[in-house]
Amino acid sequence: MSHRTISRLIAGIIMAIVVASAINIDHLRRNRLGRDAFMQHESDRYDRFFAHPDLQESVLESLLLCGSFLLIYELIAFNCLKVLKVISEAKPKADDPSAQ
Repeated sequence: MSHRTISRLIAGIIMAIVVASAINIDHLRRNRLGRDAFMQHESDRYDRFFAHPDLQESVLESLLLCGSFLLIYELIAFNCLKVLKVISEAKPKADDPSAQ
């Protein structure tokens, strides 16, 4: 497998771990607050975001969110690729006579 493919897999795994951790922390926090606080929060959220939907706002928010995730993914993948290249250059080759 190429370094580029491996770096993209690592970036995807890192992002999945971060998002899963954030979701888990949010679930734990909401569970700790109790049912009444959760229902009040959801009621406020509905009034703020869903009572009066706006297509332009939704499109803008989705573009910003997807763009942010894509930018973070590409930055992680780029840095992983640089690290993998440094590691592979530091390893001595098996057929290199100067490595012995």
